[in-house]
Amino acid sequence: GPAARVTVGPLAVDGVRPLEPSAYGVRSREPLVVDDWSTTVLALDERGAALLATRRQDPRDPLALGAVRLSIREAGSSEQVSVPAPRRTEPRQVTGGAMNERWVVWQEDPGTELSISPWTMYAYDRETGATTELAEAPTIDGRDAPAVPGHTGPTLSGDRVFWAQTEGHVDAETASIYGCTITDCAPVRYATAAAYPVAADDHLYVIARDPAAKPQGPWERFAIQKIDIESRQPAVVEAVELEPGQSPVGLAASARALAWIVGGRPDVIVIRDLKTGRTTVVRCELDGVDPDFEGGFGYPVATDRFVAWGESAGNSPANVGNYLYLLDERTLHSLGNASGLYGVAAAGAYLSWRDLTDPARGDDVTVTVARLKGPED
Repeated sequence: GPAARVTVGPLAVDGVRPLEPSAYGVRSREPLVVDDWSTTVLALDERGAALLATRRQDPRDPLALGAVRLSIREAGSSEQVSVPAPRRTEPRQVTGGAMNERWVVWQEDPGTELSISPWTMYAYDRETGATTELAEAPTIDGRDAPAVPGHTGPTLSGDRVFWAQTEGHVDAETASIYGCTITDCAPVRYATAAAYPVAADDHLYVIARDPAAKPQGPWERFAIQKIDIESRQPAVVEAVELEPGQSPVGLAASARALAWIVGGRPDVIVIRDLKTGRTTVVRCELDGVDPDFEGGFGYPVATDRFVAWGESAGNSPANVGNYLYLLDERTLHSLGNASGLYGVAAAGAYLSWRDLTDPARGDDVTVTVARLKGPED
């Protein structure tokens, strides 16, 4: 079993060193925007294939919705396989996606309002080339459902997909976790009063709210539950007490690692190596930041090699966009050169992130997909 827990930290992010180019091999690097088309890496699989969402941008209004194209690019290839889209009658944005060697799943939303999310979820079979609709966000008393905490998308475990959705009644909404088998999707509830689902092997991890807490009240504590996918039986693996003003911001898990972000000034991420029992805490640096600023850490991802996450504070000397913690090396690195450039995706030894070509100008973003080198390289 794992060794007794050893806690290290909090580590400071000030002056953290960038990941050395010799530590990874670039599989692709390209501009984020070309001829008014922007391309985002939604997800990776363990062989390094990338799920891409490409959309038309209006130069006068970059946030305006436009046509979206989904495609898959195999590792080391410039060829892209188009993902057949359902027939759309209006522009949409893709709000989340996941991919493994068999399936691509994603959610689409017809609007850009952050408070609501009337999403529809689809699946693409990489073996047959068929696209099917899986589920839709339920309405709340006839209204569009509020967005789930963290604005998370779907997560995959083999042939099963899991997601968070808001349900209940107006002013008494709650988030719950649902899942289904993709080939015959009959949604089943896996957790109530829970959010931030992430699948790892045959388990599903979620952040569950204290059942005694008021639905709209402040967070006082939360539990990280590990749910057996076959039996749907939950087990609490971590109970986290919160200070006033704190709340959970993100969750990441793999067979090797578990990481969660607590938001509040400052944000912290707790990284637990399930193999060794070692826990590392990293604290966001908020010195000199406007007291009303609400940025910080977010969008963590985990594999058996590393944990990575984004930062929107941008106040460290490195002004990094993301951080990378290597589990075997026990080292923290910056990844990307500008804050707010969320877009970290990961699977196996593969990682995707964004950079600015010229940080001084603040534009010309590039998207990199790379494979981290290991002892065998």
